[in-house]
Amino acid sequence: MSGHNFEHFVAEMLNLSGYQNIKVTSGSGDNGVDILAELNGKTYAIQCKRYRKKISRDAVSDVVAGKIHYQCDVAMVITNSYLTTHALDFAKSVECLIIDRSGLEIILTKIFDNNCKKAFKGINHEIFNSRAYTLARLKSKKNPPD
Repeated sequence: MSGHNFEHFVAEMLNLSGYQNIKVTSGSGDNGVDILAELNGKTYAIQCKRYRKKISRDAVSDVVAGKIHYQCDVAMVITNSYLTTHALDFAKSVECLIIDRSGLEIILTKIFDNNCKKAFKGINHEIFNSRAYTLARLKSKKNPPD
């Protein structure tokens, strides 16, 4: 997945998490902000980083500057990786929110779970379970136990 595709992936994740007015910025000349979004009356300036290595302090500095430029309330870095200790310390000092690989996994798991619950809502579980039981019985007849 390219960095640009990752930005669109994150935008969709934000949408599924309840954010609104999500806009992926143009790329070059974005002033350190890849996505602008709103949640609960606050505006977010978001820097997305798809890296194999740890993210440096520069990503935090860029998005904090972008937050001021776009007049947002909150700066945030979202990455598939982790941040250096120096970057994390700096993020704390400037109140920049961080969603690293671990946080991303938690969010995606919640989105997946919620969407599965919605998808299975209204299904007649009795029929579903009896079909699953029938399929299991048929399979066991083809492959009897030793």
